[in-house]
Amino acid sequence: MPCSECLRPNGEHAATCPNNPHFYDDPEMKTCPICGREFNEEDMDYSVCAICSDKNATYENALAFGETDKYEIEINDFLASIFTKKEIEEILLRELNENGNVFVKNARESMAFAYCRDAPSAFADWLKERKEKH
Repeated sequence: MPCSECLRPNGEHAATCPNNPHFYDDPEMKTCPICGREFNEEDMDYSVCAICSDKNATYENALAFGETDKYEIEINDFLASIFTKKEIEEILLRELNENGNVFVKNARESMAFAYCRDAPSAFADWLKERKEKH
């Protein structure tokens, strides 16, 4: 017979079901190493609170976080013979930074947010390492 509250079968219960024997257990609290506040461990991204993860998923941090892992791309061989990798990166950064288009700026911020949040474990580790250095 299904649970009268969460309708799960065979005596199973959803985590939020009041009939779940662990529903009233106190959650394990952990301190966020970035902001110092306590959070339910289940609400944290690899020991960093979601608030800090989201707040720190910025364009500037995405650029710094991206330095920890390089990505190889294929480009026109002629262009590769003219520009070094560093020069190509500088050209790309100039295009992102100097373009006054509001749409590009907003897209840049949302792409940076997605980039950081797509690797939550690595981003959390990077945030903790950065915090330790400061």
